[in-house]
Amino acid sequence: MNIDRLHELKQKLTNDTDLSDIWLFYMDHFADWQEFTDMGEPAYNEYLDTSIT
Repeated sequence: MNIDRLHELKQKLTNDTDLSDIWLFYMDHFADWQEFTDMGEPAYNEYLDTSIT
């Protein structure tokens, strides 16, 4: 995995307002990397849980 791309993704998540650009960048550079997706873990967010329920 290219760590420079990871920093670029983090920058986009922090600064970009167009979510489609972020999504496309993620799909182009990270979606196929199993080791990247394996680093993730479930997260709980009370606001989202209340909103979705």
